[in-house]
Amino acid sequence: MRSMLSKMTIAVVVGVGLGVAAAPLCASAASGVKWVKYDSPEYGFSMLVPAGAKVQEQRLAPKRGMLIWEHGPVSVMAMPRLNYKATPEELEKHAVSVTGMAEKDWKAIGKGRHERGWVWWKAAMASPGGIRQIIEYGVGAKGTYLMVLTINDKYFHRHRAAYRRWYRSIRLH
Repeated sequence: MRSMLSKMTIAVVVGVGLGVAAAPLCASAASGVKWVKYDSPEYGFSMLVPAGAKVQEQRLAPKRGMLIWEHGPVSVMAMPRLNYKATPEELEKHAVSVTGMAEKDWKAIGKGRHERGWVWWKAAMASPGGIRQIIEYGVGAKGTYLMVLTINDKYFHRHRAAYRRWYRSIRLH
């Protein structure tokens, strides 16, 4: 099977947000959604999430978690795994399982190494059935990270640049 990683880039977030703070960010009116920076010093990441959304946290196993923010048409999910360095193939299979989007539906939109705190990262986009998902995944110093932004296709097209900037907002520290 062709490597999904060659087709997509997704970011994975580490940790369950205990002691996590959100700080307001300036958002353009053209973005359609106001964003805030969510920062987790304990788990070593930050990213933009919809303003007004409260985080829903769930521990899936020791050192594994899921964080979800939903507000209006936007949903953001972060799935961390601390102290584990997944392979690209493992993360790609996990992303297909979590999103329900087939491997063939993902289109690569970015990748990198040694930037924004990532050892390596990839990002991809899929939009079958009128639902758009942007994912970023990779490995950082504290573990493996998977991030997913979901929005309806119509709303995405109205604010395309803002949603493409979302995955670039993810930082590991």
